[in-house]
Amino acid sequence: MHEMTLVAGILEIAGERAREAGAARINTVTVEIGRLAGVELSALLFCFETARLGTLAAGAELAVRELPGRGRCPACGAEAEIDFYAALCPACGRVPGGRGRARAARRLDRRRLNNLPLEGAMCDTCGCNQPPDAVTYRKPGGHDHPHRHGDLEHAHPHEHPHDHEHPHDHDHPHDHPHDHDHGGARRLTVEQDILRRNDLTAERNRGWFEGRGVLALNLVSSPGSGKTSLLERTIRDLRDEIPLAVIEGDQQTLNDAERIAAAGAPVLQINTGFGCHLDAEMVRRALADLEVPAGGVLLIENVGNLVCPALFDLGEHAKVVIISVTEGDDKPLKYPAMFAAASLCVINKTDLLPHVDFDVEACKDAARRVNPALAFVELSATRGEGLDGWYRWLRDRRAAVAR
Repeated sequence: MHEMTLVAGILEIAGERAREAGAARINTVTVEIGRLAGVELSALLFCFETARLGTLAAGAELAVRELPGRGRCPACGAEAEIDFYAALCPACGRVPGGRGRARAARRLDRRRLNNLPLEGAMCDTCGCNQPPDAVTYRKPGGHDHPHRHGDLEHAHPHEHPHDHEHPHDHDHPHDHPHDHDHGGARRLTVEQDILRRNDLTAERNRGWFEGRGVLALNLVSSPGSGKTSLLERTIRDLRDEIPLAVIEGDQQTLNDAERIAAAGAPVLQINTGFGCHLDAEMVRRALADLEVPAGGVLLIENVGNLVCPALFDLGEHAKVVIISVTEGDDKPLKYPAMFAAASLCVINKTDLLPHVDFDVEACKDAARRVNPALAFVELSATRGEGLDGWYRWLRDRRAAVAR
């Protein structure tokens, strides 16, 4: 669960600032979490209960302050508090073709560490009581490369839901700690995004891609939607036209990497162990071992999961969400964060439409309620139907990066 990764960030930031202040221990950690941030508070508290052990926050409480979501209507520009990605615009209420819906502003609903009362680590991958070498990097026919996280130690926190206010909750538009004396205890106010380490590495990856003219795409979906089949077909059809490389993300096995290698593209398999998503550091490590041609396309097949991968920027140019017609046509409303983050939605396995109860237009309408700008391609990766639309989108995005 991605809450473990968030807890890792909380403890890392809290520990760094506590050590800078010369504190012996941390009594309370207060975090602000947006209602649309995709965080399950009970899971966050459970992870904190475990992860805090062995850190300066070993006896600390986690206080969570939930913030309302905010959205901007793409039709009339009105801003308002919203509690759902597909909320109707309170000002105009119009929804022509999915337009006029209030849309959650992604950067306005992040997770932030706020107050850190003081007195006198772990890996960045969720699933996190696994050992630091549980994430491996392999090429078909090659050997394992363990994934390490420096000298950070494992730690995990506790279930203590406080959402009361704390003093000294004023905003500081900068990122250094402030000491406030309170007799024997002090409070540090820290304004910092919990996922800052991942985001910084993602920016580094983005620079790597831009410097080489590489288009990087993050392919996300539920398990079994046909991501690997689409990649196999794409490689076989386009390998003489476009240099392609693939990063495969799965918890276990080399199965998908072997399929990609057989299709004719360089590939590196990342096995995440118990982890449910790739992160920017994993991609950075993979780039060191994978030959990605300059001016080519890097296709990153994320772990099959429509929740956690939505939260983690890998440095990609775009997320491509794939849904198959064997899934429910209301899936965009059930997993709105992923569809809100995507640039393209591929509706796969259309050859099965005569045999399943799936309404393509209803699915598109649900997705547009979450993301009015989302583009769509309908295809069958196994039959080859509709692939021209996917290839046209791919060529256009590659040309845009080259410019």
